[in-house]
Amino acid sequence: MRILPALSALAGLFLAAQAMAGEAVFGLGQSDPGSARDDRDLSVSADLRSNTLGEIGPVGIRLGGGAVLDGIDDLWVGAGVTAEVPLGGAWFVEGSAMPGYYDFANGVNTKDDLALRTRLGVGLRMPSGDAVSVAIDHRAGPDGGFRSSAERVGLQYHHAFGG
Repeated sequence: MRILPALSALAGLFLAAQAMAGEAVFGLGQSDPGSARDDRDLSVSADLRSNTLGEIGPVGIRLGGGAVLDGIDDLWVGAGVTAEVPLGGAWFVEGSAMPGYYDFANGVNTKDDLALRTRLGVGLRMPSGDAVSVAIDHRAGPDGGFRSSAERVGLQYHHAFGG
């Protein structure tokens, strides 16, 4: 089983990196929301994001890494760039582009172990610095071509380190 070592390594990364991290994002979602796969629709995700490294206008830029595992044993683990744009009040829009390893097991075959996960979401930041968001992810192969059935819709909880 190739998934267990990858998840163990990711868990170790999360535990070791809390001092340097800006926030951790944990999510539950549905993979391939356009079709039903009974109890295998559930997916879990975890991302670790740095503190804001810089800004381009109102857009805060961070580095991040993450993983997505779904009920048909698809596993994606990668790292890249994330961005957050305040919308006013406590609302924000988030996005990311992260290349990484994709083990498709029984899922969408991107014809390569390399896949780009993109995410777009909208969220609400609480006074504590934590937040909740709803996002859609998509995985594409190295050719960048759109792959149907490679989407995921999820609800995320963002935990900010250091308040």
